[in-house]
Amino acid sequence: MREEFRREAATLYKQMPYENNELYKKYQLRFELPDCNGTGRSDPEVWKRKVRELWDKLNLKFDVVVHNGTDAYVLSENSIRQLDMNTIDDRKLRDSLHNSDKFAAYTYAKSEVAIELDRVKDGVVNILFLNTSDSLPVMFNIRARDGAHVVVNELFLGETERDRDKDKNVVCGCMHDVIAEGGSEVELTMLHIEDRNIDVFTIVNGKTEERSVIRTNLINLGGNKTRHRNRIQAVGKDSKIFTNDIVLGFDSQRVDIETDTTSMNVRTESTSNTRAIMLGSAAGIIKSFAKIEKGSKNSVSRINEHGIVDGEDAYIYLIPDMSIDESDVIATHSGASAPIDREKIFYMQSRGVDEKLAKLLVMTGFLSESLGRIRSEWVKRLSYSAIIEKVNRGGGFGLPERADISDVWIPGGEAL
Repeated sequence: MREEFRREAATLYKQMPYENNELYKKYQLRFELPDCNGTGRSDPEVWKRKVRELWDKLNLKFDVVVHNGTDAYVLSENSIRQLDMNTIDDRKLRDSLHNSDKFAAYTYAKSEVAIELDRVKDGVVNILFLNTSDSLPVMFNIRARDGAHVVVNELFLGETERDRDKDKNVVCGCMHDVIAEGGSEVELTMLHIEDRNIDVFTIVNGKTEERSVIRTNLINLGGNKTRHRNRIQAVGKDSKIFTNDIVLGFDSQRVDIETDTTSMNVRTESTSNTRAIMLGSAAGIIKSFAKIEKGSKNSVSRINEHGIVDGEDAYIYLIPDMSIDESDVIATHSGASAPIDREKIFYMQSRGVDEKLAKLLVMTGFLSESLGRIRSEWVKRLSYSAIIEKVNRGGGFGLPERADISDVWIPGGEAL
């Protein structure tokens, strides 16, 4: 049955278009999905040594390490387990498959690693996705039981030896299925600091039950091309969805982020915030769509998209959109992008601040509100370190040399 399902999924992903939504088709980001089959396995001692080096550098231990989508090591007892792919219920997968997009179908066809976080009480889980060569996509299921508060932090780090030939880029992907049961809360944070020759896709499919909350944070600071999709439904009454996307693009990076939220019950709330900076010749496409279904009285839905561009060839498309089928609601959307504020730069220079530092202050200030929403201190620290280093260097990929930002202030009166 499993092989039959894989063949069906492979056929579908090859036939599916990159984008199903007619409104967004012309803005889609394309990249090739390689027909690899677990060729990325390497000497475990080599990449385990790299993981230990990361532990020392970041002063952080990971609960799960996934290498090239082929090997997974669960290092914690926090209700995490690796699933046997042969025991996954193909009937449930098949139901999901035919409602999926091209990248989800690819994940169903190619995954060899599936991780489940279930029956967890309050807790924090840190996961490392390490890619050093050809990679397979990963399936990750998260279920927060009644009243639980779960924080999941993911670090996507890619370090490969390949050149920048676009036909030789490594593709890595992860598809998340998140369910927040009654009264529970899940915060999922994805931090991307890959090399320039890695293309990455991530998918978050989520459902909130009564009085539950799902929060997602995407921090995209690396990779050649990134395609991210949030598809989250507020199914239960009094449930909430918060998405928070942060992007800093350099060189010829391409970023495509789409968030779809659906309010399906009374007194639900959804808020989608995006802050993006595109420098040099980087380009971004930000698409946020919120739907409030009939009968979802007293619901609130908000979309906020803001961007900065600094470079003759840099650009960003902001596409907020809504569909409201209920009258007794609050629904707002906004989108604005502009070149970096030269008046602010000039003002700071007139007070003795050099131009490079002035630009850094403007950019970190622009992103600080969004970064300040993230609960994990190490994610904020590492994100700020990478942003500061990339801006000061005028580009660059991978982990920052130092993860020390003791002088950086974050809104809310908190200094790291």
